[in-house]
Amino acid sequence: QDPAVTVALPLTSSKPGLEGVEALVWTTTPWTLPSNLAAAVHPDVEYVVVHAPNGRKYLLAEARVGAYARELGDNPPVLARFKGINLLGTRYTPPFDFFAGRQPNAHQILLADYVTTEDGTGMVHIAPAYGEEDKVVTDAAGIEPVTPVNSRGEFDAQVPPYQGMHVFEANKAIIKDLRASGALLRHDTYQHSYPHCWRCDSPLIQRAVSSWFVAVTKFKDRLVQLNQQIRWVPEHIKDGQFGKW
Repeated sequence: QDPAVTVALPLTSSKPGLEGVEALVWTTTPWTLPSNLAAAVHPDVEYVVVHAPNGRKYLLAEARVGAYARELGDNPPVLARFKGINLLGTRYTPPFDFFAGRQPNAHQILLADYVTTEDGTGMVHIAPAYGEEDKVVTDAAGIEPVTPVNSRGEFDAQVPPYQGMHVFEANKAIIKDLRASGALLRHDTYQHSYPHCWRCDSPLIQRAVSSWFVAVTKFKDRLVQLNQQIRWVPEHIKDGQFGKW
């Protein structure tokens, strides 16, 4: 069971119909929100701007409006409609300002075919350092990932309020801060399959790391040649697993 949050991102677009509107994104990893660099919509999905009882205007997939009746009311007034593809490039204010203004292409709405309307709002938040699909989308947009989480799964000094906190423990503090800022529309619990370490049964996270790759194909023939001078134990490795390189 993970905390699922729906967060409002104020749009800064002057496009007709989007003035004063907040885009609703949904995620089951609130701890990735401090690293938010983009949001994504499906290019072919219909999105609507609705007027909520609290006086605010929200953008979300039309197919998901009914799922938010508790917050948006039954059949809220629709003020504007947009195909997902027409939202491409729309700018917004991120939920946290730790990385605001550092990259010219960050904090805009992008397109992603993997976005669905089966749950959430039909719009997803993107933190490219913590998801393979997210990183593919931001790579294409020229957005560099940010990684304020160390190898122990703890926040570092790039996000001072949560520094030293394990990401899963930080969820509560992050949700509390989102609520205090008025950005949190909904907080509930989501039950789903989640990867765990097969040895210690700890829940795992995806995290981008710098890697080096050795182009062994450039000196493969020399490796095989020198292999004849090596005494292997067990002996069959020499002309077996290594020799057949």
